[in-house]
Amino acid sequence: MSKLSKKIWVTQTMPRAHESAEGFKALGLETIISPLLEISFAEADMPDPDPDTAIIFTSRNGVRTFSGKHTHRQYDVFCVGDATAQLARANGFEKVYSAGGTASDIIDLVAKTLPAQTSLLHCSGRHVRGSVTERLQALGYEARRREYYASTPIEHLNVEISQIDYVALYSPLGAQIFARLMTGRDLSQTTTLSLSAAVDKAMVSLMPKRRLIAPRPSQSEMIRCLRLDLDQETGLH
Repeated sequence: MSKLSKKIWVTQTMPRAHESAEGFKALGLETIISPLLEISFAEADMPDPDPDTAIIFTSRNGVRTFSGKHTHRQYDVFCVGDATAQLARANGFEKVYSAGGTASDIIDLVAKTLPAQTSLLHCSGRHVRGSVTERLQALGYEARRREYYASTPIEHLNVEISQIDYVALYSPLGAQIFARLMTGRDLSQTTTLSLSAAVDKAMVSLMPKRRLIAPRPSQSEMIRCLRLDLDQETGLH
């Protein structure tokens, strides 16, 4: 099977899925965009955080919702990765820091940048994974979490998995949903591509053809990882 005939299922939420798909298309893959999660945003008005509060964004959806509900942009903003930081800057935030990695990296970045007892607000989703605020509280920060959006799992599979060569997975919750939907299905010809080890781990005992994991949690690393796999598949070195 040639590169051009291979298909990848992009499970990421909208609208980022379209951006990610472009990167996979550049590898010669046919992309199938079908998110595993639907995002809904909080409708209620929310009070503005105090001016001296630092904001934590662990997703682009957090940036979008926060920016739509609050007009002030004077906050110090800490983002889990470069894509989230880029969106924060595009929405008018000027003091933006990128951890370039995972939730643990963002905690380390905050600890290196801000003194203890600083007020922190984690702008999160309802199905937040991990304990960012609790770990920051243990370090002496006045950290709290506020739900700005919710991630709702899809109920039915909209993709014919037997025709898919690769599945790109972006969150532990998405990986859990994928594993549930794949119960009893043949994945012997399908390779999963996970944003991080935590995403891959969420699939538990699922047995696809191969399980690829990006060395760093970014779209560019996922593309690099996939390119290497494609080269090995076709005998190119």
